[in-house]
Amino acid sequence: MATLTIRNVPDELYAALKERARRNRRSLNQEVLALLEGECGQPGERRPTRDELLAEVDALRAKWAGRRLTTAEELETWRREGRA
Repeated sequence: MATLTIRNVPDELYAALKERARRNRRSLNQEVLALLEGECGQPGERRPTRDELLAEVDALRAKWAGRRLTTAEELETWRREGRA
């Protein structure tokens, strides 16, 4: 595996990365790798094109067309009532 050195990381960014790693119970190195993999994908993985993503959105819209969806207000009311 290759080694990557990143220079001149602003202190604020370093602190934010370190805090994010702590929240996710990862080392700083593991957190940076997870972020890079999330942005770039796994090696050999093909990322969907814009058109493929839009087609998927259209398919979901068609699937849910005409259905009434729960609103955020309803969810909040149910949560307060202990129903969620």
